[in-house]
Amino acid sequence: MPSKLLIAIPNYGNNAPGLFLDSMVRLMTHLARKFGPGEIDYMRVGLMYIDIARNMIWDEARKRQTEALLCLDDDMTFTPQTFEAVWNTPGDVVSGLYFQRR
Repeated sequence: MPSKLLIAIPNYGNNAPGLFLDSMVRLMTHLARKFGPGEIDYMRVGLMYIDIARNMIWDEARKRQTEALLCLDDDMTFTPQTFEAVWNTPGDVVSGLYFQRR
């Protein structure tokens, strides 16, 4: 059965910054209350050009027949409320304002 949400992180290397990880922990805690078991998938594509990573993520989301795709760059910080704003905005493609670490 296809997942409802694929969370994907295209990044340049093997490491993720601490502030990004803090944001991910808060988001995953929030999503665990919103989605049931098996409704969320996760993938990270690293060590390549970011545009290629994003294309690979898009291809994988289509192959998995995922209902929604959330791409989070590892230079972002965000809150669960940021996710809710994007999730509840109608449209085929939705983007949100996000904050960089610096």
